[in-house]
Amino acid sequence: MPDDPIDPQRPVRRRYISPGQRNRNQALADWFGVSPLAPLAPPKSMEKILNELISRLDIRLNDFEEAELRRGWKRAVGDYISQQASLVSISRGTAFVHVLQPAARYHLLHCQKALIEKLQQEFGKDVVQRIQFRIG
Repeated sequence: MPDDPIDPQRPVRRRYISPGQRNRNQALADWFGVSPLAPLAPPKSMEKILNELISRLDIRLNDFEEAELRRGWKRAVGDYISQQASLVSISRGTAFVHVLQPAARYHLLHCQKALIEKLQQEFGKDVVQRIQFRIG
């Protein structure tokens, strides 16, 4: 019976393990709670591992290029405001805007709801939920 993987007639060959290695294996098995001869889980594809990691870390793959952000910001707010403030990034629903002067920041804070609506029209409803202004 050559097709049978387990042949009772054939002796089982085992690799020699020194007493020190046996003690090490037993210590690791006791520590981790796993037998050193326990079967390994079947390997996963890299695609599956990355998808699990992305979902666990809540990473969104809709990052925007800097030029695309500038163009969208300028279309949403107009020329004058785009000269006073620039959209730096959008991350996890927050648009980060750098403002040149505190007075411009104060003005933009009062227009925040309208700006959010314009940015949602430009980039998508679920992409922008809030705006954070920074002077600099």
